Amino acid sequence: MSPTHRRKSVSAALCISALALAAQPVMNARGPATQFRFVEIGAQRGIAPFVPAQGMVNGIAAADYDDDGDIDLFVATDEGVPHHLYRNRGDGHFEDVALTSGIDTLQQGRGALLIDLDGNLDGNNLLDLIIVGDCFNTSDPKCANRDTILVYRQTQPGVFVEVTAQSGFGEDRVSDSASHRGGIASGDLNGDGWPDLVLGLWGGEARVLLNQQDGTLSEHSLQSNLGGVLSWHWQPLIHDFDGDNDQDLFWAIDFAPNKLWLNDGSATFTDGAQQAGLDLAWNDMGAALGDFDNDGDFDIGVTEVEDLALDRHGVLFRNDSQDGTLAFNEIGRQAGVGGIWWGWGTTFGDLDLDGLLDLVVTNGMVSAPPYDQDPSKCFLNLGPGQELWFDDVSREVGFDDTFIASGLVAFDMDRDGDLDLAQATSDGGLRLLENRRFGLAARRHWITIQPQMDGPNARAIGAVVSVRVGDVTRTRAITAGTSMLCQEPAEAHFGLGDAPIIDEIRVRWPDGSESVYKDVAADRVVVVR
Repeated sequence: MSPTHRRKSVSAALCISALALAAQPVMNARGPATQFRFVEIGAQRGIAPFVPAQGMVNGIAAADYDDDGDIDLFVATDEGVPHHLYRNRGDGHFEDVALTSGIDTLQQGRGALLIDLDGNLDGNNLLDLIIVGDCFNTSDPKCANRDTILVYRQTQPGVFVEVTAQSGFGEDRVSDSASHRGGIASGDLNGDGWPDLVLGLWGGEARVLLNQQDGTLSEHSLQSNLGGVLSWHWQPLIHDFDGDNDQDLFWAIDFAPNKLWLNDGSATFTDGAQQAGLDLAWNDMGAALGDFDNDGDFDIGVTEVEDLALDRHGVLFRNDSQDGTLAFNEIGRQAGVGGIWWGWGTTFGDLDLDGLLDLVVTNGMVSAPPYDQDPSKCFLNLGPGQELWFDDVSREVGFDDTFIASGLVAFDMDRDGDLDLAQATSDGGLRLLENRRFGLAARRHWITIQPQMDGPNARAIGAVVSVRVGDVTRTRAITAGTSMLCQEPAEAHFGLGDAPIIDEIRVRWPDGSESVYKDVAADRVVVVR
């Protein structure tokens, strides 16, 4: 089955949200190096104490699960502690509705995805919830005899029902206490328009599960060529890297070469990491996708355990592919990305709205000095020219905490046009960091674009969105699964500098077709179909 979605006229296709800011044009000049600060406001916004699962990593899922236009958060917890589903009230204040919504399990979870597994078969496009856990370092004898994946279907707005037994995950019982849940991601891997799933284990196998077009999943791991091999899987990224209109997989691997699984269109993969220059064999862990040099293709940021004696540092894979030949060059050190030490979660985002993607990284490892005191990092992108440089502004912007932290996502929690952060730590709770702009950054323009489709992939996972202002084009990907066991919203956020009008928005839909919209006003959320 092919994806089904209708293209409407430009005038009908742009559904302009009422979420707009009154911003004025400003001079196109770079002000001080930093014109924003992060302020931790979790407690005052309704975020409760957080008890993470025992182990190395805990993730965060950020998505609009109730379809009311703002971004909610799901955070899984340790054994015996209720999970958190934080419903956004619309202004960046949250209330925990997990128990009242039917998510009442006390089983350990480490990460989650909010995706529409049943693809509108039930008459809605509501997101379902997949919680993943493991038995890492547990002494609980019950862990070996239960599924470590739980599935909750959202049957009506705000009502979840557990359907794990019916979902088709099978025997995903991680009985080995040395196997830690790695990354998760979702995308349409076989081109039928339905969301499929990949999961990894650190110290175990990768799994590929295909949607049976009814909300259930079927094992496809061995047929995909990913299954049957033990490795140290951390975060995967799903994206069409080679431009052939199917979804490929970059997988960050610890202790061994990374994988670039190139899709033949039927969810059968061949590893092209070595030829593409992505087969680094350090301690690759968290991963993020972003066009940090504004050249129209997608680069990759990867976190590492830095070791100066071995010249191991934070990694930036710049995409230098040409004429269909994939080629990535590692430029982390020469671009200024260092001092992340024991890195985990990471994401790109235009934090000061100047049109350039910045980079944030969170890190730390308990009982492993000096990694137990390494600060989180914020790198400001100073320009995509020949001498691309990310300036370490962590202290200046207030993102230099020394918590042991792993999950990290960027999202606009209060719809004021800038990206805020959520950070999962093992010793400082779930942190909510509000982006407060000032100076020129306070007057810069922005736009957030939400591509939506008819059919089972309503949130257009796999789409690519570009905006052009003058002769500069900026590009974002719509994904489900990033950072470290995390998920960011299915929307594309752009800083626009002093431009109040976008000359052109271009959406490349998952099936390869394109839609173009001209002369769109900035400072709002725009839904395109």
